[in-house]
Amino acid sequence: MTKTNIAKMINYIGIIFLILLIFMSLLAPWIAPADPLKVDMQNRLQKPSSEHWMGTDTMGRDVLSRIIYGGRTSMILAVAASAGTMIIGLFFGTIGGYFGGWLDELIQVFVKIFQSLPTLSFMLAIAGVLGPGFKSILIATLIVSWADFSRVVRSEILKLREESFVEGIRALGASHWYIISKHVIPNIIGPFMVLFTAQIGRTIIAIASLSYLGLGLQPPDPDWGVMIFDAKTHIRTSPYLMFFPGLFIIGFCFSVNLFGDAIRDYFDTSERNYEQFL
Repeated sequence: MTKTNIAKMINYIGIIFLILLIFMSLLAPWIAPADPLKVDMQNRLQKPSSEHWMGTDTMGRDVLSRIIYGGRTSMILAVAASAGTMIIGLFFGTIGGYFGGWLDELIQVFVKIFQSLPTLSFMLAIAGVLGPGFKSILIATLIVSWADFSRVVRSEILKLREESFVEGIRALGASHWYIISKHVIPNIIGPFMVLFTAQIGRTIIAIASLSYLGLGLQPPDPDWGVMIFDAKTHIRTSPYLMFFPGLFIIGFCFSVNLFGDAIRDYFDTSERNYEQFL
Protein backbone atom coordinates (compact mmCIF):
# COMPACT_ATOMS: atom_id res chain seq x y z
CA MET A 1 0.00 0.00 0.00
CA THR A 2 1.46 3.35 -1.04
CA LYS A 3 1.82 6.39 1.19
CA THR A 4 -0.87 8.17 -0.83
CA ASN A 5 -3.36 5.35 -0.22
CA ILE A 6 -2.52 5.27 3.48
CA ALA A 7 -3.05 9.04 3.73
CA LYS A 8 -6.40 8.76 1.95
CA MET A 9 -7.47 5.93 4.24
CA ILE A 10 -6.60 8.00 7.31
CA ASN A 11 -8.55 10.93 5.88
CA TYR A 12 -11.57 8.68 5.34
CA ILE A 13 -11.37 7.44 8.92
CA GLY A 14 -11.25 11.01 10.19
CA ILE A 15 -14.23 12.04 8.03
CA ILE A 16 -16.27 9.05 9.22
CA PHE A 17 -15.49 9.87 12.85
CA LEU A 18 -16.45 13.52 12.29
CA ILE A 19 -19.75 12.48 10.70
CA LEU A 20 -20.46 10.20 13.66
CA LEU A 21 -19.78 13.05 16.08
CA ILE A 22 -22.09 15.38 14.17
CA PHE A 23 -24.90 12.83 14.11
CA MET A 24 -24.29 12.05 17.77
CA SER A 25 -24.82 15.71 18.64
CA LEU A 26 -27.84 16.16 16.36
CA LEU A 27 -29.54 13.05 17.74
CA ALA A 28 -28.59 13.74 21.36
CA PRO A 29 -32.20 13.81 22.70
CA TRP A 30 -32.82 10.33 21.26
CA ILE A 31 -29.51 8.53 21.86
CA ALA A 32 -28.39 9.96 25.21
CA PRO A 33 -29.07 7.31 27.90
CA ALA A 34 -30.06 9.88 30.55
CA ASP A 35 -30.86 13.52 31.21
CA PRO A 36 -27.48 15.35 31.21
CA LEU A 37 -28.71 17.77 33.89
CA LYS A 38 -30.35 15.26 36.21
CA VAL A 39 -28.66 15.24 39.63
CA ASP A 40 -28.45 11.93 41.50
CA MET A 41 -26.25 12.36 44.57
CA GLN A 42 -26.71 8.71 45.58
CA ASN A 43 -24.83 7.62 42.46
CA ARG A 44 -22.12 10.30 42.39
CA LEU A 45 -18.62 9.39 41.19
CA GLN A 46 -19.62 5.95 39.95
CA LYS A 47 -16.92 4.32 37.84
CA PRO A 48 -17.72 3.19 34.29
CA SER A 49 -20.10 0.25 34.30
CA SER A 50 -22.80 -1.41 32.22
CA GLU A 51 -25.33 1.06 33.66
CA HIS A 52 -23.17 4.15 33.17
CA TRP A 53 -20.71 3.43 30.37
CA MET A 54 -18.50 6.41 31.23
CA GLY A 55 -19.41 6.68 34.88
CA THR A 56 -21.06 9.56 36.72
CA ASP A 57 -19.71 12.92 37.83
CA THR A 58 -19.63 14.69 41.18
CA MET A 59 -23.36 15.40 40.97
CA GLY A 60 -24.32 11.89 39.90
CA ARG A 61 -24.98 12.95 36.29
CA ASP A 62 -24.30 10.46 33.51
CA VAL A 63 -20.97 11.35 31.87
CA LEU A 64 -21.82 9.78 28.50
CA SER A 65 -25.03 11.81 28.24
CA ARG A 66 -23.19 15.01 29.10
CA ILE A 67 -20.53 14.27 26.47
CA ILE A 68 -23.21 13.66 23.82
CA TYR A 69 -25.00 16.90 24.63
CA GLY A 70 -21.72 18.75 25.20
CA GLY A 71 -20.60 17.96 21.68
CA ARG A 72 -23.59 19.88 20.37
CA THR A 73 -22.70 23.02 22.33
CA SER A 74 -18.98 22.89 21.57
CA MET A 75 -19.31 22.16 17.86
CA ILE A 76 -22.05 24.72 17.21
CA LEU A 77 -20.01 27.43 18.92
CA ALA A 78 -16.79 26.43 17.14
CA VAL A 79 -18.42 26.35 13.69
CA ALA A 80 -20.33 29.60 14.27
CA ALA A 81 -17.23 31.44 15.47
CA SER A 82 -15.12 30.06 12.61
CA ALA A 83 -17.78 30.92 10.02
CA GLY A 84 -17.98 34.49 11.30
CA THR A 85 -14.21 34.73 11.21
CA MET A 86 -14.19 33.35 7.67
CA ILE A 87 -16.71 35.92 6.42
CA ILE A 88 -14.82 38.87 7.94
CA GLY A 89 -11.45 37.61 6.71
CA LEU A 90 -12.81 36.89 3.25
CA PHE A 91 -14.27 40.39 2.94
CA PHE A 92 -11.16 42.33 3.99
CA GLY A 93 -8.74 39.96 2.25
CA THR A 94 -10.67 40.22 -1.02
CA ILE A 95 -11.02 43.99 -0.88
CA GLY A 96 -7.36 44.53 -0.07
CA GLY A 97 -5.94 41.94 -2.43
CA TYR A 98 -8.07 42.81 -5.44
CA PHE A 99 -8.06 46.60 -5.32
CA GLY A 100 -4.65 47.14 -3.70
CA GLY A 101 -3.32 50.68 -3.21
CA TRP A 102 -3.91 52.71 -0.08
CA LEU A 103 -6.94 50.61 0.87
CA ASP A 104 -4.83 47.46 0.97
CA GLU A 105 -2.13 49.22 2.99
CA LEU A 106 -4.70 50.42 5.52
CA ILE A 107 -6.19 46.95 5.91
CA GLN A 108 -2.72 45.43 6.35
CA VAL A 109 -2.01 47.81 9.22
CA PHE A 110 -5.00 46.40 11.11
CA VAL A 111 -4.10 42.84 10.09
CA LYS A 112 -0.63 43.21 11.61
CA ILE A 113 -2.08 44.73 14.78
CA PHE A 114 -4.56 41.91 15.33
CA GLN A 115 -2.05 39.21 14.39
CA SER A 116 0.30 40.51 17.07
CA LEU A 117 -2.30 39.95 19.80
CA PRO A 118 -1.70 36.88 22.01
CA THR A 119 -4.78 34.82 21.21
CA LEU A 120 -5.62 33.13 24.49
CA SER A 121 -4.60 36.08 26.66
CA PHE A 122 -6.78 38.44 24.63
CA MET A 123 -9.70 36.02 24.78
CA LEU A 124 -9.28 35.88 28.55
CA ALA A 125 -9.33 39.67 28.71
CA ILE A 126 -12.53 39.89 26.65
CA ALA A 127 -14.20 37.16 28.71
CA GLY A 128 -13.19 39.05 31.84
CA VAL A 129 -14.74 42.29 30.55
CA LEU A 130 -17.91 40.89 28.93
CA GLY A 131 -18.36 38.04 31.36
CA PRO A 132 -18.22 34.31 30.64
CA GLY A 133 -20.58 32.75 28.14
CA PHE A 134 -21.39 32.13 24.48
CA LYS A 135 -21.35 35.80 23.47
CA SER A 136 -17.91 36.63 24.88
CA ILE A 137 -16.32 33.54 23.31
CA LEU A 138 -17.83 34.37 19.92
CA ILE A 139 -16.69 38.01 20.01
CA ALA A 140 -13.20 37.10 21.23
CA THR A 141 -12.74 34.51 18.48
CA LEU A 142 -13.86 36.91 15.76
CA ILE A 143 -11.48 39.63 16.95
CA VAL A 144 -8.35 37.51 17.27
CA SER A 145 -8.78 35.20 14.26
CA TRP A 146 -10.04 37.18 11.27
CA ALA A 147 -6.59 38.50 10.39
CA ASP A 148 -5.23 35.03 9.55
CA PHE A 149 -8.06 34.43 7.08
CA SER A 150 -7.59 37.88 5.57
CA ARG A 151 -3.86 37.29 5.04
CA VAL A 152 -4.38 33.98 3.23
CA VAL A 153 -7.15 35.34 1.02
CA ARG A 154 -5.12 38.42 0.13
CA SER A 155 -2.03 36.41 -0.84
CA GLU A 156 -4.07 34.17 -3.14
CA ILE A 157 -5.96 37.03 -4.76
CA LEU A 158 -2.75 38.97 -5.39
CA LYS A 159 -1.67 36.09 -7.60
CA LEU A 160 -5.04 35.55 -9.24
CA ARG A 161 -5.71 39.16 -10.21
CA GLU A 162 -2.67 39.14 -12.51
CA GLU A 163 -3.71 35.96 -14.31
CA SER A 164 -4.47 36.31 -18.01
CA PHE A 165 -8.04 35.04 -17.71
CA VAL A 166 -8.85 37.75 -15.15
CA GLU A 167 -7.29 40.41 -17.38
CA GLY A 168 -9.32 39.10 -20.33
CA ILE A 169 -12.60 39.18 -18.40
CA ARG A 170 -11.82 42.70 -17.19
CA ALA A 171 -11.08 43.80 -20.76
CA LEU A 172 -14.50 42.54 -21.82
CA GLY A 173 -16.07 45.04 -19.45
CA ALA A 174 -17.05 42.74 -16.58
CA SER A 175 -17.66 44.47 -13.26
CA HIS A 176 -15.38 44.01 -10.29
CA TRP A 177 -18.13 42.26 -8.35
CA TYR A 178 -18.69 39.78 -11.20
CA ILE A 179 -14.97 39.00 -11.47
CA ILE A 180 -14.58 38.56 -7.71
CA SER A 181 -17.68 36.42 -7.18
CA LYS A 182 -17.50 34.28 -10.32
CA HIS A 183 -13.79 33.88 -11.02
CA VAL A 184 -11.63 34.93 -8.07
CA ILE A 185 -13.27 33.48 -4.95
CA PRO A 186 -14.04 30.05 -6.54
CA ASN A 187 -10.33 29.68 -7.29
CA ILE A 188 -9.25 30.17 -3.66
CA ILE A 189 -11.79 27.84 -2.07
CA GLY A 190 -9.23 25.04 -1.58
CA PRO A 191 -6.70 26.74 0.71
CA PHE A 192 -9.49 28.76 2.30
CA MET A 193 -11.41 25.65 3.40
CA VAL A 194 -8.23 24.11 4.82
CA LEU A 195 -7.74 27.20 6.96
CA PHE A 196 -11.43 27.16 7.94
CA THR A 197 -11.32 23.57 9.21
CA ALA A 198 -8.09 24.27 11.08
CA GLN A 199 -9.77 27.29 12.69
CA ILE A 200 -12.62 25.08 13.93
CA GLY A 201 -10.10 22.87 15.72
CA ARG A 202 -8.30 25.84 17.25
CA THR A 203 -11.59 27.38 18.33
CA ILE A 204 -12.81 24.29 20.14
CA ILE A 205 -9.48 24.11 21.98
CA ALA A 206 -9.86 27.78 22.95
CA ILE A 207 -13.43 27.16 24.14
CA ALA A 208 -12.30 24.24 26.26
CA SER A 209 -9.42 26.32 27.67
CA LEU A 210 -11.71 29.20 28.64
CA SER A 211 -14.23 26.80 30.17
CA TYR A 212 -11.46 25.08 32.12
CA LEU A 213 -10.38 28.47 33.49
CA GLY A 214 -13.98 29.26 34.42
CA LEU A 215 -14.43 32.00 31.78
CA GLY A 216 -16.16 30.04 29.05
CA LEU A 217 -19.49 28.25 29.06
CA GLN A 218 -20.77 27.88 32.59
CA PRO A 219 -22.09 24.92 34.60
CA PRO A 220 -24.45 23.16 34.56
CA ASP A 221 -24.34 23.43 30.74
CA PRO A 222 -23.04 20.15 29.29
CA ASP A 223 -19.82 21.23 27.59
CA TRP A 224 -16.58 19.30 27.16
CA GLY A 225 -14.47 22.10 28.62
CA VAL A 226 -16.86 22.57 31.54
CA MET A 227 -16.66 18.84 32.24
CA ILE A 228 -12.87 19.00 32.41
CA PHE A 229 -13.12 22.04 34.69
CA ASP A 230 -15.48 20.15 37.03
CA ALA A 231 -13.21 17.10 37.01
CA LYS A 232 -9.94 18.78 37.95
CA THR A 233 -10.46 18.32 41.72
CA HIS A 234 -10.98 14.57 41.21
CA ILE A 235 -8.13 13.88 38.78
CA ARG A 236 -6.48 11.41 41.16
CA THR A 237 -9.53 9.51 42.38
CA SER A 238 -11.71 9.64 39.24
CA PRO A 239 -9.47 10.27 36.22
CA TYR A 240 -12.16 9.07 33.83
CA LEU A 241 -14.05 12.34 34.43
CA MET A 242 -11.26 14.21 32.63
CA PHE A 243 -10.19 11.44 30.26
CA PHE A 244 -13.43 11.00 28.30
CA PRO A 245 -14.23 14.66 27.47
CA GLY A 246 -10.54 15.24 26.70
CA LEU A 247 -10.56 12.25 24.36
CA PHE A 248 -13.55 13.65 22.47
CA ILE A 249 -11.93 17.09 22.16
CA ILE A 250 -8.78 15.51 20.69
CA GLY A 251 -10.83 13.26 18.41
CA PHE A 252 -12.91 16.15 17.09
CA CYS A 253 -9.88 18.35 16.38
CA PHE A 254 -8.07 15.45 14.71
CA SER A 255 -11.04 14.53 12.51
CA VAL A 256 -11.68 18.15 11.49
CA ASN A 257 -8.06 18.55 10.40
CA LEU A 258 -8.23 15.32 8.41
CA PHE A 259 -11.40 16.63 6.77
CA GLY A 260 -9.49 19.77 5.83
CA ASP A 261 -6.72 17.66 4.29
CA ALA A 262 -9.29 15.78 2.22
CA ILE A 263 -10.76 19.07 0.98
CA ARG A 264 -7.30 20.31 0.05
CA ASP A 265 -6.59 17.13 -1.92
CA TYR A 266 -9.93 17.44 -3.71
CA PHE A 267 -9.50 21.06 -4.79
CA ASP A 268 -5.74 21.14 -5.19
CA THR A 269 -4.92 19.07 -8.24
CA SER A 270 -1.36 20.38 -8.29
CA GLU A 271 -0.86 19.23 -4.65
CA ARG A 272 0.55 22.50 -3.46
CA ASN A 273 1.17 22.67 0.25
CA TYR A 274 -1.10 25.25 1.89
CA GLU A 275 -0.24 24.24 5.45
CA GLN A 276 2.36 26.99 5.50
CA PHE A 277 -0.51 29.43 6.04
CA LEU A 278 -1.84 27.72 9.17
